[in-house]
Amino acid sequence: MTENLMHARSSKNGNFLHDVSQSISSLLHESGDLVEFRDTLDFNAGPMLGAALDYENVLSARLGASSFLVLHLIGHGVLLNFDRGRGWKMLSSFPFPVTLLRESTGGDPQAEGQKYLMDAYTNTQNSSFSTAFVKAAKRLAPGWKESGNGFNVRVMSSTFHPDVMSKLSKWNLSKNINATWLGHLASAAACEAIGVPVVPFAENQSLGQFSYMFTNRLVAQNVRLPDMNDIDLRLHITLRNLAREVKFRNQYQRWEVNRMVVIEVKALDDRNEEILAMRFGYQDDHPDTLAREEDLVPARDAHFFDMAIYRGLLAFFSALDRQDMEALAKLYIKSDAEQQQRIERFRNLYQRAI
Repeated sequence: MTENLMHARSSKNGNFLHDVSQSISSLLHESGDLVEFRDTLDFNAGPMLGAALDYENVLSARLGASSFLVLHLIGHGVLLNFDRGRGWKMLSSFPFPVTLLRESTGGDPQAEGQKYLMDAYTNTQNSSFSTAFVKAAKRLAPGWKESGNGFNVRVMSSTFHPDVMSKLSKWNLSKNINATWLGHLASAAACEAIGVPVVPFAENQSLGQFSYMFTNRLVAQNVRLPDMNDIDLRLHITLRNLAREVKFRNQYQRWEVNRMVVIEVKALDDRNEEILAMRFGYQDDHPDTLAREEDLVPARDAHFFDMAIYRGLLAFFSALDRQDMEALAKLYIKSDAEQQQRIERFRNLYQRAI
């Protein structure tokens, strides 16, 4: 399989895109035979590997006496091919999250966020969009070279229980936590845990209208996502509840916040027949340590709930992948013989892609 580096065109200027592309290129070159770079493109060469940004959010949060900007990015490594009769098609992709903290001077969060965007995308030494993309590509691209069976996993829907909507409104979190955000997190967690490509989460399939630039002369436009009939494993995610506990720890002389989430996951096959339906609870084992109680502001709250939900989903899918009943029990899941059979069927289905 021949793969060429490309990147998504967006509203950002050409120099920005060029610098992101160069950053990814240098990291991929260091990876050895992960990809093959060519000056010209042979349409019969096979699938091509590209990078696209699907979600970006900037929050301002206080950590103790300091203020920080939190940049949340969801990227996609994208597998495309070209057919002269049907045009460009996205075969599949691997979503990956990037969370970065940068110190703030207390100005406008969006304006300050622009200062850090270049570093957030191009830094080759620390965590960034480029390093996260290459790390995920190293893990998944070798399997693509051996596979090619077109197996597709996708989060089809993400919803909130009415009780969750009420809490988000009460805590002023509705602006930063929404169903699309949950769908992206679930996609990235499933991809990371079970190790197979996952089609981008986009209810309106807007991602299919993105353009991917290979060279100044060659652009892949109006890329088609896999059809509904091509989705082999269909996930439906519901955030059933979320809670937080604020308490002062005398032992450490500090405030701490523990966050808990309850999530329901349903998995269907390509005939929309239910394979799995499980509800789990997760208490984040990374407590939010506060310098004082009044630090619990909405932006900070949103950031730490983001972490709790992602880590909870990651723990759930990882436990299923390993058939780890002890880990499932820690997620408050009682696993009987029937449940174990359903887990086995779930694993057998997606392992076709490995």
